[in-house]
Amino acid sequence: MSVLDYVLVPLGLGVMAGYQGWLLYMVMKHPTKTVIGINSINRRAWVNTMMEDPSKNGILAVQTLRNNIMASTLLASTAIMLCSLVAMLMTQSPQGQSIITTSNTSINFSLKSFLILVCFLIAFLMNVQSIRFYNHASILINARRSPLLTHEYVASMINRGSYFWSIGLRAGWLRRRREKRVMSVEEMEIQEYVFLLK
Repeated sequence: MSVLDYVLVPLGLGVMAGYQGWLLYMVMKHPTKTVIGINSINRRAWVNTMMEDPSKNGILAVQTLRNNIMASTLLASTAIMLCSLVAMLMTQSPQGQSIITTSNTSINFSLKSFLILVCFLIAFLMNVQSIRFYNHASILINARRSPLLTHEYVASMINRGSYFWSIGLRAGWLRRRREKRVMSVEEMEIQEYVFLLK
């Protein structure tokens, strides 16, 4: 690893962790100042509208939740497939021929591959949780009202599904950011040249 890896990687992870902490604080304390909070409020209003007249809105509600389930299923399937691919590359890649890392040592290759694998596993698990909550909400949204079944409870199921989906997407984003950082100097010069030509 170069000296820049020891400085820039922890710095980048620290900035990202700080941003995620700030975002969590804003969502919890000032939800109307974030897109996540505004979407949560709008989903609650949508659930209230859908549950007011289930005979009129029932199909729309179930179709909408089915689309969310399909999106989460696609992302979960992709994440677990990429987990398998990374695990296969970790076990079969010869030392010194890594296309993912900047360094040729096997420890660096294993560490970076393991971190990518962890990101994909987190994305998979979060999308599976999202499917779980969306399935639960799709059953409850057309159920008869009872003292135990309220609009708030169904809205919380949908919001939890959406939060898990968002975390799954962010886990994939973390992986992509790590891959972008490990470009060689030649690749960066080529990108600068292409940018200047445009």
